[in-house]
Amino acid sequence: MVDLIVEIRAAVGHEYDRAAKLNGPTFSSMHEAYAVILEEYEEAQEEAESFEDQLKDFWGDVKSNKSPICDMQKTNEYIKNELESMRTTAINAAAEWTQVAAMCHKAIKSSEK
Repeated sequence: MVDLIVEIRAAVGHEYDRAAKLNGPTFSSMHEAYAVILEEYEEAQEEAESFEDQLKDFWGDVKSNKSPICDMQKTNEYIKNELESMRTTAINAAAEWTQVAAMCHKAIKSSEK
């Protein structure tokens, strides 16, 4: 887990650098910082809610042994597709949370100027 946190901190730094090149290294005010952080947070929450819906659907299928397809090979493909979709959503959520952390970093830099 420690190695992963180190990698995530690096990703946050890269995202801050990317955003700083586009929009400047600091916010013009803490009001702007709040608005940007809130926007990124809301996007992260949307991804989390999407994942929660997918997880509930997946659990419903697992729990009831139901699938839209009865053939076992096709059922496995259906489950694989569900899991791939969940993985994509989780990655998107992680990217959004990385942006939240990067904008928090930008706000810290803004408070130091």
